[in-house]
Amino acid sequence: MSKMDDFNVFNVSIEDLTKDDKPQGNANLYSPSYDKAKDGVYKSKIRFLPNVDDPRHPMMRKYVYYLQDLNTESGFYVDSPSTIGEKCIIQDTFFKLRNSTSAADKELSEKLKRKEFWYSAVQIIQDKQFPELEGKVMIFRYGFKIKQKIDEQLKPVVEDEEPNNPFDLFEGKVFNLVVCKKDGFANYDSSKFASSGSAIVIDGNEMSDDDDDKETIVEYLKENTPDFNEFKFKPWDDELKKKVMKVLSQYGSAGKDIKALMSDEDEEEEVETKPKKKKNVDEDEDEEPTPKKKKKVVDDEDEDEEPAPKKKKKVVEDEDEDDEEPAPKKKKKVVEDDDEDEEPAPKKKKKSDDDDDDDFDEFLKDIDNL
Repeated sequence: MSKMDDFNVFNVSIEDLTKDDKPQGNANLYSPSYDKAKDGVYKSKIRFLPNVDDPRHPMMRKYVYYLQDLNTESGFYVDSPSTIGEKCIIQDTFFKLRNSTSAADKELSEKLKRKEFWYSAVQIIQDKQFPELEGKVMIFRYGFKIKQKIDEQLKPVVEDEEPNNPFDLFEGKVFNLVVCKKDGFANYDSSKFASSGSAIVIDGNEMSDDDDDKETIVEYLKENTPDFNEFKFKPWDDELKKKVMKVLSQYGSAGKDIKALMSDEDEEEEVETKPKKKKNVDEDEDEEPTPKKKKKVVDDEDEDEEPAPKKKKKVVEDEDEDDEEPAPKKKKKVVEDDDEDEEPAPKKKKKSDDDDDDDFDEFLKDIDNL
């Protein structure tokens, strides 16, 4: 082979210049996208695989945000602490903007929407866009639409359709992945599972459920499946916190200019509304206390009237004890039955008896003088 063949400057095609050779980011993450296909439609065939470390949980869920710098329009993905049930400052900022009275704030909140992703191990069966990936085991990140298609296999919507476990190594169905652009976003509506299941193929050989092939499958999965821990939620370090807060600071004061431009008519309406409410409150306050005061006065009068008979009753009883005569008992009954104005009568009677005694003493003195 000549040097001319190694450095062929005469055979560079348009396809070589337009081919997307950009790395997919994480080398273990399978990221099919419509902008990586020549005709804008990305097609591939993949097989979902069980999680070799946790077979009962082949789908790992995680909440993610894409933070966009408002100045540079560049951005980055960041895991949300809400994935593990912790407070998330990005989520708080989103709701603050979404619940704002400013239309500008509400529009800005759209840039802080939380995304829900699932992660599963897949075997790349066919990929014409990147043939070098065929036969590899990678981690596939997908959203709600594909998750829904998996759920429909596990629990079919159609009654006559039999359930199928897409992660089964011998009966699982191959997934025909189709990604296109619709309304500016990736669309997966045309993606679907094959009509029937099949066994996994390793190095061109279809595996069976005998012990030898099972051992081959386990060894294949352990050696080729990327570590799921690489894609689990990662706590923010100090550097990431600063990076997040720097971007969020651009969202904090949004909408203030819009609020400052509120019409004078709206402000006047607010001012007029407040006095009216205050006036109504004042009128209600003036009307309500009056009966309360009257009621209180009535209650006070009742309280003043009740002790009086008790005291007078006690005085009469004391007088009866001093005289030790049965007659005062009748007077006690009279005092209880009669009104307060009639109660002083016994006192007058008592005074009349004293006068009689005085007259009797003077009578005796007159007799002595005789």
